[in-house]
Amino acid sequence: MPNIQTNDFWLRLDNAAKIYPAIKDNELTSVFRVAVVLKDRIKAKAMLEAVHEIENRFPYYKVRLKTGFFWYYLEQQQGPVPVEADLQTPCRAFRKKELMFRIL
Repeated sequence: MPNIQTNDFWLRLDNAAKIYPAIKDNELTSVFRVAVVLKDRIKAKAMLEAVHEIENRFPYYKVRLKTGFFWYYLEQQQGPVPVEADLQTPCRAFRKKELMFRIL
């Protein structure tokens, strides 16, 4: 198992995942959305604290897609998971330096 705490953490893509970087673009994002409607307003500070408490518990989600010499791979993202306001198109393509999920 790779050492999650160091900068040398990276994962090769499996055969099915190798297709994704080749076919994705702004039109075909392959992004899906899980949405929830709540009765009460969210307390932003409490939500940020909850996200930061669990982000190290699931390190395999805290990765971004990188281009290698011959193949694509996943590299661990340093720093906190960003939480954004839900203002733009929700199922838009991921940018190169972005995690492979969003918390809006």
